[in-house]
Amino acid sequence: MGAAGRPPLGAEVPHMAAKDPFQAVHAALRRDPRVSEMEMFGARGFKVNGKVFAIFWKGDLVLKMPEPRAQELVAAKVAKSWDPGHGRKMKEWIAFAPRIGGRWLNLAEEARDFVAAGASGRKSQRRRTRLK
Repeated sequence: MGAAGRPPLGAEVPHMAAKDPFQAVHAALRRDPRVSEMEMFGARGFKVNGKVFAIFWKGDLVLKMPEPRAQELVAAKVAKSWDPGHGRKMKEWIAFAPRIGGRWLNLAEEARDFVAAGASGRKSQRRRTRLK
């Protein structure tokens, strides 16, 4: 077993009922050929096109969403702003508690699609422009 009692990175995880949202999300994302697993901040996560879009962090599912969507979900108390521990919240990253685990898969797919569409390229594109 790996961190937080989860199977090691890359281990096969059987499809489980929605009672364990981690298992359902993990199994579904592993079936997407564009998605790869990784570890970040000591937690298991997923990338699409080389960019991180989901992390399982201390029992929560942390996702990268468009900033307006993230604000909407936080305002509706469906999610909370996420701080990986350095004292500064990351504006496009929000955490979902297990109590809404039945929605985790749809939210993870939304985050995957957002990042796959090139959402993460904005900062690096601005940096390249400034360096010229």
